[in-house]
Amino acid sequence: MSDIRIITDSACDIPDDRLAACPEIVMLNIPMVVDGQPRRERKDFSIREYYTVLEQAKELPTTSQITMMEFCEAYKTALEDGVRHLVVVTITGKASNMYNSACMARDALWEERPEARGAMTIDVVDSRTYTVLYGTAILEAVDMIRAGADYTRVVQHLSTIPERVDVSFTIFNLDYAKRSGRISFAAAFVGELLGLRPIMSIIDGAVASTGKVRGDRQAIQKLVSLYEQAAAGAADYPYILLQGGRDDYYEELRQAMLARKHKNVQGHYYIGASVTTNAGPTLVGVIYPRKKA
Repeated sequence: MSDIRIITDSACDIPDDRLAACPEIVMLNIPMVVDGQPRRERKDFSIREYYTVLEQAKELPTTSQITMMEFCEAYKTALEDGVRHLVVVTITGKASNMYNSACMARDALWEERPEARGAMTIDVVDSRTYTVLYGTAILEAVDMIRAGADYTRVVQHLSTIPERVDVSFTIFNLDYAKRSGRISFAAAFVGELLGLRPIMSIIDGAVASTGKVRGDRQAIQKLVSLYEQAAAGAADYPYILLQGGRDDYYEELRQAMLARKHKNVQGHYYIGASVTTNAGPTLVGVIYPRKKA
């Protein structure tokens, strides 16, 4: 049993097989409502199954936060298991109140069981980002733990994700962004009429549009170009590929990267409900180290 445990939410999009191989990670499932029925992300459906759920839903599904009590119960379990250092990593606080719930749960535990203060530390980290940007950082943290890293180094690693990585992605169907209110009906109509594809990133903890191009192929090439700007000519610059429910869009991006001799791919991940509910399942993206100033 490791002295360090990481608790996170299901929006981290860490694949099931990786979670199963990492007893250091406890994932709490985010509550959702799909056509009036309560569901739990990653419990009632997998990441990939959710694409079908989303496409078949009559109304746009909604998510709510993991409660303070759920966090507190997870903390108590860690305490009873003899964990000395607990690190809690949540989806960006600009998208959810889960960071605050996790902090309130820590305070509630200290009040209920004051002796726990001397037995276990609890550090709550707002990832300030989404999906596998913090999911992969958590997996890296597990490697650090297994290599003997002090928990303060683990907390530092997980607290600086936005300073270390960037992401660029695009969506090929504006309907979900329109339905969720992320873009206006008028903008969606014009975008669909002209074949415009938004290029998006995560800035200051929120999804933001950084530009738009015309056509699917141009959108793919723009993602490659943004990666190349960060790589600044480095042939071995690493990257991770992201996708929603369309394998053909992912394959087009993968081939475009390989055609430009970018072979240092570090992983391939599917994006879950925290992003696809509002952006739709037809998206692809690239994660890469942040360009140094």
